[in-house]
Amino acid sequence: MAHFAQIDDNNIVQQVIVVSDQDAVSGLGPSFINFVLGLTGTWIETDHCSRWGKHFIDIPVLSGDKTIGFSLSATNLDPLRHTFAGIGYVYNQEYDVFHLPKPINYPSFVLDTDTFQWFPPIPKPTDGPYRWDENTTRWTAVTAASAIAAWMASTSARKPT
Repeated sequence: MAHFAQIDDNNIVQQVIVVSDQDAVSGLGPSFINFVLGLTGTWIETDHCSRWGKHFIDIPVLSGDKTIGFSLSATNLDPLRHTFAGIGYVYNQEYDVFHLPKPINYPSFVLDTDTFQWFPPIPKPTDGPYRWDENTTRWTAVTAASAIAAWMASTSARKPT
């Protein structure tokens, strides 16, 4: 089975559908979706086996002669478009990949084009615990006092009813 993601004018995934391999053969999947299924829009193939820049296969987990689940196992195959598309994901035309949108509470984060994950614009110091402060766009050292103050502030907002 082949999977296709419908993207809007902003390259945001709106839905993902499954089409038989026979109907998706030779790159005709989007045409089949538009003209035979009557679903308009831009459709881009995605692969449910592609995750985090790797291609995986499902290995059955057996108990006796029954399959009780599946385990992921990485293969040497190239992933299709880096990651399986999900609703709300972004299709990045420049790199021909799907990735998560920028975190809404972290407008300063930048996209790492090797991993297609979002990170603060400044690397995290390695000499102790730090937290990212979006207001100052800096790493702030976490001290016992600041951790306790943050915990108290978060718990005081949750008073019993």
